[in-house]
Amino acid sequence: GGAEDGGGGAEDARRANAATPEMPMLERLLAEKALLGIYVSGEHPIAHWKHLVSSFQSFSALAREREALDAQLVPIRAQMGDCPPVRPDPGMFPQADLDPGYLAAERDYKAKAAEQRKVRNSMSTPVRFCAFVSAVVPRTDKQGRKWARFQLEDADTKLEIPVFARDYAALVGDTPESKEIREPPEANRTYLFEGRLEPSFRMEAQIALRDFLPVEDAAAKYAAKVAIVLSGARKTSREFLERVKGLLAAHRGAVPVALQLRLPDGARATLQLPEDCAVLPDASFLADAEALVGADSLWFRAKD
Repeated sequence: GGAEDGGGGAEDARRANAATPEMPMLERLLAEKALLGIYVSGEHPIAHWKHLVSSFQSFSALAREREALDAQLVPIRAQMGDCPPVRPDPGMFPQADLDPGYLAAERDYKAKAAEQRKVRNSMSTPVRFCAFVSAVVPRTDKQGRKWARFQLEDADTKLEIPVFARDYAALVGDTPESKEIREPPEANRTYLFEGRLEPSFRMEAQIALRDFLPVEDAAAKYAAKVAIVLSGARKTSREFLERVKGLLAAHRGAVPVALQLRLPDGARATLQLPEDCAVLPDASFLADAEALVGADSLWFRAKD
C-alpha cells in the first residue's frame, strides 16, 4: 500500500508540474538574478523588449561615444586649468567692489566660465536610448535635496549614472514649472531615457538624464511605423491573417502598419496596409500583439 501511495504521489507531482504554466521570461530572469546574482538562462532582461529597444540608440554604443568624448576632453581640461573656474571670494578683499585685484579676478572668472560654457554647449548632443535599471541608490545632499545613482545596463554594458539634485528635481518634476511630481525610475525595469551626452562642469563626459518613460509606453509616443513579420504555414494562413486583422481593428490609431509574409516555399511579400489598419501602439496593443504573433514578429521604426 505504501509503495502504491508513493508512486501515486510522484505521478501527481509530475502532473502538477506539467500543468504549471512556464514562468514568463522576464519574470524568470529577475528571479534568477535575485536568487543567484546572475542570469542563468543566458538572456538579459532587456532582450524581452528587443523589438522596441532596437528602434533607438544602443546603450552600449552610447557608452562608447561617452568614452570617445572623454578622450576629446583630456587636452581641453589640461588647457583650461580649473574646471569649473573658481570664483573669487569677496571676503578676501577689504573693499571688494572697489579693489582692482578683486575686479580683475572677477572678470577673469567670468571669461573662463563663459569659455567653458561655450565648449560644453558646442560638444553637447541629444540622446535617446533604452536601458535596464538594475539598481537605484537614493541620496540626499548637504542641503537636504534628493539625488540618486542609477545603475543602467544592457546585455553588454553597465554604467552608473549619478543624477544630482537640480537635474533629479527636473527629472521627477519637482520644480515650480512642473504640473506633477512622479516617481523616479525603479530597479528591475527597462526604460526609454532622453538626455544629453555632454561635458560636465568638470569637463568630463557625462550622460545627463532629462526624461524617461517605461519602455512599454515608448512605441505609443515615438513609433513612426509598426512592422509585423509572419513566417510559416500557420502564421501566413487565411485564418491567422483574419486574427491579425482583428488585432489591428481593436487598436486603431494613426501609426501605419507594414505586414511581411514569409511563405513556406521561401517567397516573401511586404504589404503596406491601408490607413484604416493603422494602430495606436500602446502597452495594450503590445500585450495583445505579443500574445498573438510573438515579440520576435513585432518591430517598430522610431521617429527621427
